[in-house]
Amino acid sequence: MLAARLVLLSGVLLAMGASAQARLEATTPLHDALGKVVGFNTNEPGTYFLIPGAYLKADRDTPPPAYLTSAGLGPDGKPLYDLRVVFAPNYAHAAATVVGLRTANPNALFFPLPMFIDEVRLFLPAALGSVVAQMTPDDGLSTPYALYYRLRLTEAQVAIFRTLSRSGLTLQGIVGTNYALPGGTQYSSVPITLLLPESTFTSTLPPYTPQPEQWLKDLLEQTQLYVEGPLDGRYSLGGGFYVTFRDSVVQGSLRSGAFNVVPVGPGVLGVVAKTTPNMDGTVRVYVQELGLPIVMTYQATFEAQLDLFMMEITLTRFDINGVQVNGTTSPFYTRLLADLMQQPGVKAELAAALTTELQNRILAHTLFGVEMP
Repeated sequence: MLAARLVLLSGVLLAMGASAQARLEATTPLHDALGKVVGFNTNEPGTYFLIPGAYLKADRDTPPPAYLTSAGLGPDGKPLYDLRVVFAPNYAHAAATVVGLRTANPNALFFPLPMFIDEVRLFLPAALGSVVAQMTPDDGLSTPYALYYRLRLTEAQVAIFRTLSRSGLTLQGIVGTNYALPGGTQYSSVPITLLLPESTFTSTLPPYTPQPEQWLKDLLEQTQLYVEGPLDGRYSLGGGFYVTFRDSVVQGSLRSGAFNVVPVGPGVLGVVAKTTPNMDGTVRVYVQELGLPIVMTYQATFEAQLDLFMMEITLTRFDINGVQVNGTTSPFYTRLLADLMQQPGVKAELAAALTTELQNRILAHTLFGVEMP
């Protein structure tokens, strides 16, 4: 009988005999407290696969995972710089799940989920620089693999990166992966997020001291919330009476100077109301029982948190302070709309709309006053 062979698969050592192969395979998903999939159970008891939550700057000191060097002079005689960055898969999002499983079984084992990378994209608008060298395993290679980029920057572009670093945001991208599950192949898009301290960038550059929190505050003041369909449905008016809304549209905008944007944690900014209310908007619905459209103008108190790692907004407060129907104050509609706006599904849709608008502004339109192509 042939001797057993040893095979290393994404960090998992397997024993293989001549007649059978003991392959470790993903089975059912592991979820975190929010219901997101962070890994998988396997067909081996006490052994688990984890999926990366993001590709972040590699966690090492020597050599540094991100550093800036001079690249000589450009055709215009002005200085050029190279920013070298190494990204690595990060599994911090699964920490609570790992702790829970280890508490139940101190001998539990965790390994990266075997994957194949078929796409790597770093979102780098032309106004922020260009890629002059890269190493990305996007030709069907299995993970985990590091990503390497060397970006060519002008003096002005380095100044923009310095500004972004102060707000906890620098660059984003995605890693597209495929992995095998019992039901077939699953596609997953893992975000790339580059967060750098200002010290990454040379202190000999000309002073550049804009306020990123102020810039984000200005952006939110200019953003028009527009969501279609969040209030569609049937609602009780009490006493056995119901009303059905359809074709609902919620619009809104924050009042200038009525809120602040402040750091509330690592990579998180908070939108905090200075006055109550701090938001104005309209709600348009068609009331099926009446056969009539109704337009409600409202005032609200809006507060939120902006996650700069994932560029997502979470509504922490959305209180309706007043509603007018056809220009007349209506306590009934104020109470009804206030109740509807507090529903988790409605708040999630409003937050998603704001998130999309914020991402579009930052990644596609304007970035600290720089026009994007």
